[in-house]
Amino acid sequence: MIAGMRTTLVLDDRLVREAKRRAADTGSTLSEVVNDALREALRPTPKPSLPFRMITYGDPRETLTLTPEDIKEMELQDDTESLR
Repeated sequence: MIAGMRTTLVLDDRLVREAKRRAADTGSTLSEVVNDALREALRPTPKPSLPFRMITYGDPRETLTLTPEDIKEMELQDDTESLR
């Protein structure tokens, strides 16, 4: 056990009973259960990531349906033009 500071806390009776039950169930001490709970509660929360935003071009109201054949043809045209 790591040496620590002794302190007095006023805890809710029901929480103490639940913590004692958890300690008994896991074979640990009440202090270990409380320390683990405090560590978990004080763990830094990750910053929320920024929402993903797809950069698009053209009119978003215009629907464009391309078949795999259409895409293949467009790629072939791009390749042909790049070789000129």
